[in-house]
Amino acid sequence: MKRKFFHSLTFDANGDATLQSILCGNTNYNNINLNSLSTNDRFKAIICAMNQNGSLNSEWTHNLFNTNAFSITTYRSKLQQYILTTHNFNNENTAFKDEAIAVFGINWRTKLAEAVSWIGLESTIEYTNYINTYSIDIPKFLHISNIRTKISTANNNCP
Repeated sequence: MKRKFFHSLTFDANGDATLQSILCGNTNYNNINLNSLSTNDRFKAIICAMNQNGSLNSEWTHNLFNTNAFSITTYRSKLQQYILTTHNFNNENTAFKDEAIAVFGINWRTKLAEAVSWIGLESTIEYTNYINTYSIDIPKFLHISNIRTKISTANNNCP
């Protein structure tokens, strides 16, 4: 039986995230090597360790992203860097890679990681500003605009 990690995540009037219920169990998460965990379990371990050592407060998102305010830019850039360093782009199918190389050139990995990091942020002003920077380069604009569809046919063997 799969259990949800968070019972609920709410945001207060200042936009700070508050965890209502955490299922950490009796494990001491302060001594766990994150590299020994699956990617799915790493976030839970970090939050549980913060909870166990008393640093999980209304500022936990700021601590996690090493910034004094949660911002789309910080979140998105950290996600882009994670995708760029952990995804095995060489294992993608040839058609997917060839199209990305044709559109973005030698920086295709960086540009794909950037485009994917924007998924879920499409309704923000920051996304509008990002996508508009490509409005005069139609091939890039179309590729980025359709990135959600393009990655659905990509290699889904995430680390």
